[in-house]
Amino acid sequence: SAGTIHIWKPFDGQDNIRLLGDHGKEAGRTRGLAWPSEDRIVSVAESGSFRQWDPRKAQQPAVESGLLKLDSVRDAVISSDGTTLAATGQRIIGQEVRFYVELRNLADGETDTQPLAGDFEAFHLAFDPAGEKLAVGLSRKLANAAGFFSPRRHFVHLYDLATGRFITTGVPPMTEAADSLGFSPDGTRLAVAGGIDHELQLWDFDREEATDTMQSPGASIWQVALSQDGKKLGFRQQRAENPRDPGSLGTGDWRVFDLIRRNRIEEVAPAQFDPVLPQASRQWRVEANDANRFEWHVRHVPSGQRFALPWSYALLGVPRCYTFLEARDGKPERLVVGHKMGMSVFAL
Repeated sequence: SAGTIHIWKPFDGQDNIRLLGDHGKEAGRTRGLAWPSEDRIVSVAESGSFRQWDPRKAQQPAVESGLLKLDSVRDAVISSDGTTLAATGQRIIGQEVRFYVELRNLADGETDTQPLAGDFEAFHLAFDPAGEKLAVGLSRKLANAAGFFSPRRHFVHLYDLATGRFITTGVPPMTEAADSLGFSPDGTRLAVAGGIDHELQLWDFDREEATDTMQSPGASIWQVALSQDGKKLGFRQQRAENPRDPGSLGTGDWRVFDLIRRNRIEEVAPAQFDPVLPQASRQWRVEANDANRFEWHVRHVPSGQRFALPWSYALLGVPRCYTFLEARDGKPERLVVGHKMGMSVFAL
């Protein structure tokens, strides 16, 4: 939580790891890190705190410290010559929360902040080798998006540092936000990694086409269910375009595994598999916060009372799915919420 920086020397025969320093209490995760020269390391924390260090001096105060105008940093990169820091994240002005791209000259401190269009978010950045353009992975909410997942379109644009304008790249819209971006040494090609199945493509700016693409060995699973008789397990590997709730993320044919025979997986049409779907409740309803899709509430229907689910994003990640368990054996009705660590059960 303090944006701690360590130096590791894996090739000196001793596997040494030593502490360089940190960004201070509650600075959050380190969002950017670069080693532009032998005597300088630049780091950026989630809070917007940035530091310049001398790696030859262990556990010494940073050579230079500063604070970006962003209230929360999602990604930060440093140009190859070490002169320019670029970061993207949120600024909170009054009641408005908006994404920005911020550029800071590390030599003279000059800063330029560019707001994104109101419904755009930025995820990842990459400088071209000349330090003249910035690749930006963008995401835009669909016009009809609301509720739990706020389905989005994902793009990669270029930001021209000289003109202060965004340029469309021609890179086709992605199925998910870009996880990583990287230019070729001559700046003519851009590697884009990300998507629902972890795709990789190499985009050629001169030819305006993808010259190489790579698919991951597997595919994501978007829905899973047991059959009504409990003898078969089905899952779907196609994602619904605009799901109505977290239990409806999958679409298309089911891939079904027979739990009794355990011999093979068969692909069957939706009508040929009768799944047990997540259970609803007459007394309670789960709702998402439109302003923060990672925040869920539960509403008591008869009284109208609404309660925020106690949740730790840092520990559990994003809430992903849910079902209700009916009251039984003296226990109250319960809500089960799935997440990256498994599931959490809430007594209602």
